[in-house]
Amino acid sequence: MRLHERLSITDRARKLSERILSPFCQILAHTKVNPNILSAIGFLFAIAACISIALGYIVYAGCLVIMSGVFDAFDGAFARKFGMETEFGAFFDSFLDRYSEAAILFGILYYAIIKDQQILILLTFIAFTGSVMVSYARARAEGLGISCAVGPGDRAARFVIIILMLLTNRLLIGLCVLALLSNTTALLRMYHVYVRM
Repeated sequence: MRLHERLSITDRARKLSERILSPFCQILAHTKVNPNILSAIGFLFAIAACISIALGYIVYAGCLVIMSGVFDAFDGAFARKFGMETEFGAFFDSFLDRYSEAAILFGILYYAIIKDQQILILLTFIAFTGSVMVSYARARAEGLGISCAVGPGDRAARFVIIILMLLTNRLLIGLCVLALLSNTTALLRMYHVYVRM
């Protein structure tokens, strides 16, 4: 299988989560809840995590990020299983995903500023820039008709790193990995597009 045809980590995680969450989706179907509501709830957990980090409750924030991820996995799996997918729903999910990640990183940035930890401030900015560029590179490439789900630092990988660094309260190490992985992936995507044009 060629590099540009491989599933990204996010795509693989989505397929795995659909199998795991299928029984819960059956239960949730009886509530007739709109998948967009689940997306919004996941975002609210991310906001709660942001506030928790800013207040210094780092490990507790890690648990909240896990809950955000659970609802983020639920919305797509639920929509696909019961034919409730819409173009706006897909857009809304991705839209809130970007805001959720930004909120968590903002919480870390605020915490670093309050604690006057200059290196954490710098690393958070670099990690955030890389995160934005990974998503932008894929969106822009696909707008040009080029599949661009390459590189190890897609959203699922970044999400796992964020959870681990919060649960272990190792912000410095986690941000170093996040900054390196996200920016490396962004550059790989730029090269991927370059060689296909």
